[in-house]
Amino acid sequence: MRVQSVAVSGLFLLAAFYTIHFAKPILMPVVAAVVLYILLWPAVRLLTRIGLSTPVGAVIVVASLLGAVATGIYILADPASAWLAQAPQVLSQVQAKIQAPVSELNKAKETLESAVDLTARRGASPDDGSAPKVGLASAAVFVLGTVQQVGTTLLITMALLFLLLSSGTMFQEKLVRSLPRFRHKRQAVTITNQIQKDIFAYLAMVVLINAGLGLAVGLGLYAIGMPNAALWGTMAALLNFVPYIGATIGCCIVFIVGLLTFDSLAHALLPPVIYVVCNVVESNAVTPILVSRRLTLNAVVVFLAVIAWAWLWGIAGALLAVPMVAMMKVVADHVDGLGGLSEFLGGREPPPA
Repeated sequence: MRVQSVAVSGLFLLAAFYTIHFAKPILMPVVAAVVLYILLWPAVRLLTRIGLSTPVGAVIVVASLLGAVATGIYILADPASAWLAQAPQVLSQVQAKIQAPVSELNKAKETLESAVDLTARRGASPDDGSAPKVGLASAAVFVLGTVQQVGTTLLITMALLFLLLSSGTMFQEKLVRSLPRFRHKRQAVTITNQIQKDIFAYLAMVVLINAGLGLAVGLGLYAIGMPNAALWGTMAALLNFVPYIGATIGCCIVFIVGLLTFDSLAHALLPPVIYVVCNVVESNAVTPILVSRRLTLNAVVVFLAVIAWAWLWGIAGALLAVPMVAMMKVVADHVDGLGGLSEFLGGREPPPA
Protein backbone atom coordinates (compact mmCIF):
# COMPACT_ATOMS: atom_id res chain seq x y z
CA MET A 1 0.00 0.00 0.00
CA ARG A 2 2.85 2.37 0.80
CA VAL A 3 4.50 1.71 -2.57
CA GLN A 4 1.17 2.26 -4.33
CA SER A 5 0.69 5.54 -2.46
CA VAL A 6 4.12 6.77 -3.52
CA ALA A 7 3.50 5.70 -7.11
CA VAL A 8 0.12 7.42 -7.22
CA SER A 9 1.61 10.59 -5.75
CA GLY A 10 4.37 10.54 -8.35
CA LEU A 11 1.89 10.12 -11.18
CA PHE A 12 -0.20 12.95 -9.77
CA LEU A 13 2.82 15.27 -9.70
CA LEU A 14 3.73 14.38 -13.28
CA ALA A 15 0.15 14.99 -14.39
CA ALA A 16 0.11 18.31 -12.53
CA PHE A 17 3.34 19.47 -14.21
CA TYR A 18 2.04 18.45 -17.62
CA THR A 19 -1.28 20.21 -17.03
CA ILE A 20 0.44 23.40 -15.86
CA HIS A 21 2.69 23.39 -18.93
CA PHE A 22 -0.11 22.47 -21.34
CA ALA A 23 -2.51 25.08 -19.89
CA LYS A 24 0.08 27.89 -20.00
CA PRO A 25 -1.97 30.11 -22.37
CA ILE A 26 -4.79 30.17 -19.79
CA LEU A 27 -3.11 29.77 -16.42
CA MET A 28 -0.29 32.26 -16.92
CA PRO A 29 -2.56 35.27 -17.65
CA VAL A 30 -4.76 34.27 -14.71
CA VAL A 31 -1.83 34.18 -12.28
CA ALA A 32 -0.44 37.46 -13.61
CA ALA A 33 -3.87 39.12 -13.32
CA VAL A 34 -4.28 37.91 -9.73
CA VAL A 35 -0.85 39.26 -8.76
CA LEU A 36 -1.63 42.62 -10.37
CA TYR A 37 -5.05 42.65 -8.71
CA ILE A 38 -3.49 42.29 -5.27
CA LEU A 39 -1.10 45.15 -6.06
CA LEU A 40 -3.66 47.51 -7.60
CA TRP A 41 -6.79 46.84 -5.56
CA PRO A 42 -5.81 49.33 -2.79
CA ALA A 43 -5.64 52.06 -5.46
CA VAL A 44 -9.17 51.22 -6.68
CA ARG A 45 -10.42 51.13 -3.10
CA LEU A 46 -8.90 54.57 -2.51
CA LEU A 47 -10.72 55.94 -5.57
CA THR A 48 -14.02 54.49 -4.35
CA ARG A 49 -13.59 56.27 -1.03
CA ILE A 50 -13.51 59.65 -2.79
CA GLY A 51 -16.82 58.98 -4.50
CA LEU A 52 -16.02 57.04 -7.69
CA SER A 53 -17.69 53.75 -8.49
CA THR A 54 -15.63 50.57 -8.50
CA PRO A 55 -15.79 50.06 -12.32
CA VAL A 56 -14.72 53.67 -12.94
CA GLY A 57 -11.85 53.27 -10.48
CA ALA A 58 -10.84 50.05 -12.22
CA VAL A 59 -10.82 51.83 -15.60
CA ILE A 60 -8.63 54.63 -14.23
CA VAL A 61 -6.16 52.24 -12.58
CA VAL A 62 -5.85 49.90 -15.58
CA ALA A 63 -5.53 52.86 -17.97
CA SER A 64 -2.84 54.38 -15.76
CA LEU A 65 -0.95 51.07 -15.73
CA LEU A 66 -1.10 50.75 -19.51
CA GLY A 67 -0.10 54.38 -19.92
CA ALA A 68 2.92 53.97 -17.67
CA VAL A 69 4.03 50.84 -19.52
CA ALA A 70 3.52 52.49 -22.91
CA THR A 71 5.48 55.56 -21.82
CA GLY A 72 8.36 53.41 -20.59
CA ILE A 73 8.42 51.45 -23.85
CA TYR A 74 8.33 54.66 -25.87
CA ILE A 75 11.26 56.15 -23.95
CA LEU A 76 13.41 53.02 -24.01
CA ALA A 77 12.44 51.67 -27.43
CA ASP A 78 15.03 53.61 -29.43
CA PRO A 79 18.13 52.71 -27.38
CA ALA A 80 16.97 49.12 -26.97
CA SER A 81 16.32 48.67 -30.71
CA ALA A 82 19.67 50.28 -31.48
CA TRP A 83 21.51 47.81 -29.27
CA LEU A 84 19.58 44.88 -30.71
CA ALA A 85 20.36 46.02 -34.26
CA GLN A 86 24.06 46.21 -33.39
CA ALA A 87 24.11 42.75 -31.78
CA PRO A 88 26.29 41.05 -34.46
CA GLN A 89 28.82 43.90 -34.47
CA VAL A 90 28.73 44.00 -30.68
CA LEU A 91 29.64 40.34 -30.42
CA SER A 92 32.48 40.80 -32.89
CA GLN A 93 33.88 43.77 -30.97
CA VAL A 94 33.64 41.95 -27.66
CA GLN A 95 35.48 38.99 -29.11
CA ALA A 96 38.21 41.27 -30.44
CA LYS A 97 38.68 42.95 -27.06
CA ILE A 98 38.93 39.78 -25.01
CA GLN A 99 40.71 37.68 -27.63
CA ALA A 100 43.94 37.54 -25.67
CA PRO A 101 42.60 36.33 -22.28
CA VAL A 102 39.89 34.15 -23.79
CA SER A 103 41.29 32.57 -26.92
CA GLU A 104 38.67 29.81 -26.88
CA LEU A 105 36.13 32.24 -28.29
CA ASN A 106 37.94 32.17 -31.63
CA LYS A 107 37.68 28.41 -31.82
CA ALA A 108 33.99 28.54 -30.93
CA LYS A 109 33.39 31.18 -33.59
CA GLU A 110 35.17 29.15 -36.27
CA THR A 111 33.21 26.05 -35.35
CA LEU A 112 29.93 27.96 -35.44
CA GLU A 113 30.76 29.58 -38.78
CA SER A 114 31.70 26.26 -40.34
CA ALA A 115 28.46 24.70 -39.08
CA VAL A 116 26.43 27.62 -40.47
CA ASP A 117 28.24 27.45 -43.84
CA LEU A 118 27.70 23.69 -44.02
CA THR A 119 24.00 24.09 -43.25
CA ALA A 120 23.68 26.86 -45.83
CA ARG A 121 25.42 24.76 -48.50
CA ARG A 122 23.15 21.81 -47.79
CA GLY A 123 19.96 23.87 -47.83
CA ALA A 124 20.71 26.36 -50.61
CA SER A 125 19.99 25.65 -54.24
CA PRO A 126 22.89 26.28 -56.64
CA ASP A 127 20.55 27.61 -59.36
CA ASP A 128 18.56 30.22 -57.46
CA GLY A 129 19.07 32.17 -54.25
CA SER A 130 15.85 31.01 -52.61
CA ALA A 131 17.43 29.72 -49.36
CA PRO A 132 17.99 33.14 -47.80
CA LYS A 133 14.41 34.06 -48.64
CA VAL A 134 13.14 30.91 -46.94
CA GLY A 135 15.24 31.72 -43.87
CA LEU A 136 13.94 35.28 -43.82
CA ALA A 137 10.37 34.07 -44.18
CA SER A 138 10.84 31.58 -41.34
CA ALA A 139 12.25 34.29 -39.10
CA ALA A 140 9.36 36.61 -39.96
CA VAL A 141 6.83 33.88 -39.19
CA PHE A 142 8.52 33.19 -35.85
CA VAL A 143 8.56 36.87 -34.89
CA LEU A 144 4.94 37.37 -35.89
CA GLY A 145 3.90 34.26 -33.97
CA THR A 146 5.74 35.45 -30.87
CA VAL A 147 4.23 38.93 -31.10
CA GLN A 148 0.77 37.44 -31.53
CA GLN A 149 1.23 35.14 -28.54
CA VAL A 150 2.51 37.95 -26.32
CA GLY A 151 -0.27 40.26 -27.46
CA THR A 152 -2.93 37.64 -26.74
CA THR A 153 -1.50 36.99 -23.28
CA LEU A 154 -1.41 40.70 -22.46
CA LEU A 155 -4.96 41.17 -23.71
CA ILE A 156 -6.28 38.31 -21.56
CA THR A 157 -4.33 39.55 -18.54
CA MET A 158 -5.59 43.13 -18.82
CA ALA A 159 -9.18 42.04 -19.45
CA LEU A 160 -9.17 39.69 -16.46
CA LEU A 161 -7.46 42.32 -14.30
CA PHE A 162 -10.18 44.84 -15.14
CA LEU A 163 -12.91 42.32 -14.31
CA LEU A 164 -11.27 41.44 -10.99
CA LEU A 165 -10.84 45.09 -10.04
CA SER A 166 -14.41 45.88 -11.11
CA SER A 167 -15.82 43.03 -9.03
CA GLY A 168 -14.16 44.39 -5.89
CA THR A 169 -14.75 42.10 -2.91
CA MET A 170 -17.40 40.00 -4.65
CA PHE A 171 -15.44 36.75 -4.43
CA GLN A 172 -14.70 37.26 -0.75
CA GLU A 173 -18.38 37.91 -0.08
CA LYS A 174 -19.40 34.79 -1.98
CA LEU A 175 -16.88 32.73 -0.01
CA VAL A 176 -18.27 34.02 3.28
CA ARG A 177 -21.86 33.35 2.22
CA SER A 178 -21.03 29.78 1.23
CA LEU A 179 -19.80 28.89 4.74
CA PRO A 180 -22.48 27.41 7.02
CA ARG A 181 -21.53 28.77 10.47
CA PHE A 182 -21.00 32.32 11.68
CA ARG A 183 -17.70 31.37 13.35
CA HIS A 184 -16.38 30.07 10.05
CA LYS A 185 -17.59 33.18 8.24
CA ARG A 186 -15.76 35.48 10.66
CA GLN A 187 -12.61 33.35 10.44
CA ALA A 188 -12.74 33.40 6.63
CA VAL A 189 -13.04 37.20 6.57
CA THR A 190 -10.11 37.57 8.98
CA ILE A 191 -7.90 35.17 7.06
CA THR A 192 -8.65 36.57 3.59
CA ASN A 193 -8.13 40.17 4.74
CA GLN A 194 -4.83 39.30 6.41
CA ILE A 195 -3.63 37.27 3.45
CA GLN A 196 -4.41 40.08 1.01
CA LYS A 197 -2.78 42.64 3.29
CA ASP A 198 0.41 40.61 3.76
CA ILE A 199 0.74 39.70 0.09
CA PHE A 200 0.20 43.31 -0.96
CA ALA A 201 2.77 44.51 1.58
CA TYR A 202 5.33 42.00 0.34
CA LEU A 203 4.77 42.53 -3.39
CA ALA A 204 4.63 46.31 -3.07
CA MET A 205 7.87 46.32 -1.08
CA VAL A 206 9.57 44.09 -3.65
CA VAL A 207 8.47 46.42 -6.45
CA LEU A 208 9.82 49.45 -4.57
CA ILE A 209 13.10 47.69 -3.75
CA ASN A 210 13.63 46.65 -7.37
CA ALA A 211 12.80 50.16 -8.57
CA GLY A 212 15.34 51.57 -6.10
CA LEU A 213 17.92 49.06 -7.28
CA GLY A 214 17.34 50.06 -10.89
CA LEU A 215 17.68 53.73 -9.97
CA ALA A 216 20.94 53.07 -8.08
CA VAL A 217 22.40 51.03 -10.94
CA GLY A 218 21.33 53.64 -13.51
CA LEU A 219 22.87 56.50 -11.52
CA GLY A 220 26.07 54.57 -10.92
CA LEU A 221 26.48 53.74 -14.60
CA TYR A 222 25.67 57.33 -15.56
CA ALA A 223 28.34 58.58 -13.16
CA ILE A 224 31.06 56.56 -14.90
CA GLY A 225 29.93 57.63 -18.38
CA MET A 226 27.99 54.54 -19.50
CA PRO A 227 25.66 55.38 -22.43
CA ASN A 228 21.91 54.73 -22.07
CA ALA A 229 22.16 54.39 -18.29
CA ALA A 230 18.36 54.58 -17.96
CA LEU A 231 18.01 51.50 -20.17
CA TRP A 232 20.43 49.45 -18.06
CA GLY A 233 18.84 50.66 -14.83
CA THR A 234 15.41 49.57 -16.06
CA MET A 235 16.89 46.25 -17.10
CA ALA A 236 18.39 45.80 -13.61
CA ALA A 237 15.03 46.51 -11.97
CA LEU A 238 13.19 44.00 -14.17
CA LEU A 239 15.85 41.30 -13.90
CA ASN A 240 15.84 41.55 -10.11
CA PHE A 241 12.37 40.00 -10.12
CA VAL A 242 14.23 36.80 -11.08
CA PRO A 243 16.52 36.18 -8.09
CA TYR A 244 20.13 35.06 -8.64
CA ILE A 245 19.71 34.31 -12.36
CA GLY A 246 18.57 37.82 -13.23
CA ALA A 247 21.48 39.47 -11.44
CA THR A 248 23.95 37.19 -13.22
CA ILE A 249 22.48 37.98 -16.64
CA GLY A 250 22.42 41.72 -15.93
CA CYS A 251 26.02 41.72 -14.72
CA CYS A 252 27.18 39.96 -17.89
CA ILE A 253 25.27 42.40 -20.10
CA VAL A 254 26.70 45.53 -18.48
CA PHE A 255 30.17 43.97 -18.66
CA ILE A 256 29.78 43.48 -22.42
CA VAL A 257 28.53 47.05 -22.82
CA GLY A 258 31.47 48.26 -20.73
CA LEU A 259 33.91 46.44 -23.00
CA LEU A 260 32.40 48.19 -26.00
CA THR A 261 32.24 51.60 -24.34
CA PHE A 262 35.59 51.95 -22.60
CA ASP A 263 39.08 51.42 -23.97
CA SER A 264 40.81 49.78 -21.01
CA LEU A 265 39.78 46.52 -19.35
CA ALA A 266 40.04 48.11 -15.90
CA HIS A 267 37.52 50.79 -16.87
CA ALA A 268 35.29 48.16 -18.48
CA LEU A 269 35.14 46.28 -15.15
CA LEU A 270 33.54 49.26 -13.40
CA PRO A 271 29.95 48.63 -14.70
CA PRO A 272 29.76 45.01 -13.43
CA VAL A 273 31.39 46.06 -10.16
CA ILE A 274 28.73 48.74 -9.65
CA TYR A 275 26.02 46.24 -10.59
CA VAL A 276 27.30 43.62 -8.14
CA VAL A 277 27.77 46.12 -5.30
CA CYS A 278 24.21 47.43 -5.71
CA ASN A 279 22.81 43.90 -5.74
CA VAL A 280 24.82 42.87 -2.68
CA VAL A 281 23.66 45.93 -0.72
CA GLU A 282 20.07 45.31 -1.80
CA SER A 283 19.98 41.61 -0.93
CA ASN A 284 21.95 41.78 2.32
CA ALA A 285 20.94 45.14 3.79
CA VAL A 286 17.92 46.78 2.16
CA THR A 287 15.64 43.76 1.70
CA PRO A 288 16.19 42.23 5.19
CA ILE A 289 15.44 45.61 6.78
CA LEU A 290 12.35 46.51 4.74
CA VAL A 291 10.77 43.09 4.24
CA SER A 292 9.09 41.58 7.27
CA ARG A 293 11.01 38.74 8.91
CA ARG A 294 8.07 36.37 8.69
CA LEU A 295 7.79 36.98 4.94
CA THR A 296 11.43 36.07 4.29
CA LEU A 297 11.59 33.17 1.85
CA ASN A 298 13.84 30.14 1.70
CA ALA A 299 16.61 30.95 -0.78
CA VAL A 300 16.88 27.35 -2.02
CA VAL A 301 13.12 27.12 -2.56
CA VAL A 302 13.12 30.45 -4.43
CA PHE A 303 15.99 29.34 -6.68
CA LEU A 304 14.33 26.01 -7.49
CA ALA A 305 10.98 27.74 -8.05
CA VAL A 306 12.54 30.17 -10.54
CA ILE A 307 14.12 27.30 -12.47
CA ALA A 308 10.95 25.19 -12.42
CA TRP A 309 8.58 27.96 -13.49
CA ALA A 310 11.02 29.19 -16.14
CA TRP A 311 11.03 25.65 -17.52
CA LEU A 312 7.23 25.50 -17.45
CA TRP A 313 6.29 29.02 -18.59
CA GLY A 314 9.49 30.63 -19.86
CA ILE A 315 10.45 34.20 -18.94
CA ALA A 316 6.98 35.01 -17.61
CA GLY A 317 7.17 31.99 -15.31
CA ALA A 318 10.52 33.13 -13.95
CA LEU A 319 9.07 36.58 -13.22
CA LEU A 320 5.99 35.12 -11.49
CA ALA A 321 7.87 32.48 -9.49
CA VAL A 322 8.72 34.64 -6.47
CA PRO A 323 5.24 36.21 -6.15
CA MET A 324 3.67 32.74 -6.29
CA VAL A 325 6.02 31.40 -3.61
CA ALA A 326 5.31 34.45 -1.46
CA MET A 327 1.57 33.95 -1.85
CA MET A 328 1.91 30.28 -0.86
CA LYS A 329 3.92 31.33 2.21
CA VAL A 330 1.33 33.87 3.34
CA VAL A 331 -1.56 31.44 2.81
CA ALA A 332 0.29 28.72 4.72
CA ASP A 333 0.91 31.16 7.60
CA HIS A 334 -2.81 31.76 8.10
CA VAL A 335 -4.41 28.40 7.30
CA ASP A 336 -4.54 25.68 9.93
CA GLY A 337 -2.75 22.49 8.97
CA LEU A 338 -0.22 24.18 6.67
CA GLY A 339 2.35 25.02 9.33
CA GLY A 340 4.85 22.56 7.87
CA LEU A 341 4.62 24.16 4.44
CA SER A 342 5.03 27.61 6.00
CA GLU A 343 8.14 26.47 7.85
CA PHE A 344 9.59 24.91 4.71
CA LEU A 345 9.01 28.02 2.57
CA GLY A 346 10.29 30.44 5.24
CA GLY A 347 13.82 31.74 5.46
CA ARG A 348 16.43 31.14 8.13
CA GLU A 349 15.49 32.23 11.62
CA PRO A 350 17.57 35.08 13.09
CA PRO A 351 20.24 34.02 15.61
CA PRO A 352 19.33 34.45 19.28
CA ALA A 353 20.45 37.69 20.86
